[in-house]
Amino acid sequence: MTQMAIAALAPFNSKTTSTLDDVKRYVDPFNTFAEKAHAAGIVAVLHNEGFVSKYIDGKPVYDMMIAELNPATTKLQFQVSTMQESYDPVTYFKKYSGRYVSMHCQDWVKDSSTKSGFRQVPLGKGVVDWKAVFSAAKTAGVKNYFVELEEDPALMPPSVPYLRSLKV
Repeated sequence: MTQMAIAALAPFNSKTTSTLDDVKRYVDPFNTFAEKAHAAGIVAVLHNEGFVSKYIDGKPVYDMMIAELNPATTKLQFQVSTMQESYDPVTYFKKYSGRYVSMHCQDWVKDSSTKSGFRQVPLGKGVVDWKAVFSAAKTAGVKNYFVELEEDPALMPPSVPYLRSLKV
């Protein structure tokens, strides 16, 4: 094992209002873990879902956490679907270039008939500008790309030709 990722550093769907102190309370133990993992030759990776993709006082929790994480021991993994919560992967890959090692790829369209207001679709058939995302990811140093279509695995076969057609 060379990497160990965690999806979120807090309760995934907490109903309570979070504070800046909560951010530090969640990040500090992760930094301790990341130091131990680093000493064992394992890269600790933070994925951006749940609490990580929320806002406190209008400021992104993700940015607060990144500022508190030790860049020498922690890398980042970008969940593209967090674009639905205003987290633009191109912006983050540029802002934190060199910090990202991987990315989870999903595409979607707006769909008011669903609980979330979105529906997953094959890559290239939704709202994501994949050419811009993959270009920024490459420049930022992303090495691993995971197509994550857990809502409907049947979306994978039509995604493959699109991915192969990209020239990034």
